[in-house]
Amino acid sequence: MGLIRPINQGGTAGLKLFKWLGAPALAIGQRLQLPARMAGNELLYERMFSHALDRFELENRYYGTGGAATYSLLYLLLRSITELPVQRVVELGCGQTTLLLDALQAVRPFEVTSYESDATWAERIGDQVGHPVIRAELVQRRVCGRRTMTYDVDVGSGGQCDLLLVDGPQQRGRRCRWGALQWIDQVRSDDFILLFDDAERRGELDTIEAALKLLRRQQRSFRTRFFYSTKWQFAIAGGRCAPIVAF
Repeated sequence: MGLIRPINQGGTAGLKLFKWLGAPALAIGQRLQLPARMAGNELLYERMFSHALDRFELENRYYGTGGAATYSLLYLLLRSITELPVQRVVELGCGQTTLLLDALQAVRPFEVTSYESDATWAERIGDQVGHPVIRAELVQRRVCGRRTMTYDVDVGSGGQCDLLLVDGPQQRGRRCRWGALQWIDQVRSDDFILLFDDAERRGELDTIEAALKLLRRQQRSFRTRFFYSTKWQFAIAGGRCAPIVAF
């Protein structure tokens, strides 16, 4: 995990190396000791997440298994909402995190808008929450100079967000979540969080790398960190939201 340390400190060379060498390195690690360490981290996150739910008197109805959000992601999201000055969340891709965000509105007021491309899944999740779950088709668009499949929505019409959760669309391959850059370009507050799930995958790393370049062009101040359990997350945060990197 030594390669992660300079990336968490904002280094770009380490991120490039991880993007190209991370997948084979993880494959080797999976045959050695990494699964035990990742599973141990997930158990720790699950315990801290459960304790936090008890503290806020929220029902534990979450399942961090299969293709669902891991407890590491649920934990980061819960602490971000309850400890940081987040006012508006945009979520790309629905699931366990959608249910959690909805429940957390009983702890403190904030706005949430969730986008999902699968009509059946959007309806199923939407029936369980009180905030808007918008079913948006995937269309091909040019985003930051490249063609990509992204949600068919007018990004500017929904207002700015200060927490963007990138967990969709459910695609694989290079630049599979490149469309998130449209929302990142709309983030204007100095206090912000960009939280990427599946950050161990090369396609997501493409988007993370592009997001960092975009923020640097805008001369934004931010901090970064990888979080890892059975799946990985990557956080980019600025201003009063920067403490997420210490969670």
